[in-house]
Amino acid sequence: MKERKNRAKKIRGVKKTKAGDAKKK
Repeated sequence: MKERKNRAKKIRGVKKTKAGDAKKK
């Protein structure tokens, strides 16, 4: 269960960083 939550958090973080990169570019 802990691993699943961590993975979901990581995926969400990646999506957020990708959106931020697009805005910077």
